[in-house]
Amino acid sequence: YKILADRHLLPAAEGAAGALNETLVKAVDPGARFLADKSEVELLREAKSTDRAERFPEGIGYIKLKGVELSAPSEISTTLDSWSNGIPHGLVLDLRGAGGNSAEAVDKISGFYLPAGMPIYNLRDAEGRIVRTGKTEKPVQPAKFPRPLILLADTNTCGAAEILCGSLRGRDGIVMIGQTTAGKPHLRDIV
Repeated sequence: YKILADRHLLPAAEGAAGALNETLVKAVDPGARFLADKSEVELLREAKSTDRAERFPEGIGYIKLKGVELSAPSEISTTLDSWSNGIPHGLVLDLRGAGGNSAEAVDKISGFYLPAGMPIYNLRDAEGRIVRTGKTEKPVQPAKFPRPLILLADTNTCGAAEILCGSLRGRDGIVMIGQTTAGKPHLRDIV
């Protein structure tokens, strides 16, 4: 049962069995919650992406992400809007040690800086077939996203954070600083 709970693969259950499943999963993962509809029960983690954010007196913003999760684009946008001194003159996006699993968040964050609909990466399966082509999305609430954007990465940057680095690296007004990221580059192609 623990193996299923660790991998978030519990069978759908109603009534007391469903309550027991939810209780057992929350014992393993307190951030987990169940969403129920008529056809299935999904286990989702409420993951907060932002670890730290501050605006330096020099007018530079700093946001440390612990992962590129579905909430990351709105957290970045909300953080920028919350700074009372206005949008900073530049932004450091610290992805050192970050992971994440949201390709959708990569598409949205890339859309802050690149034209909408622009292909930015291909995800491939183990046999080399393209399973997803990521394209930038236009922000829901267009805001002025600061340039230059400095991406910090290290050998522990992986998953969606690594794809985000590759998608933005070398673009106009965007600089990546740090070490080679972790991961399996043969499964990802930067377009």
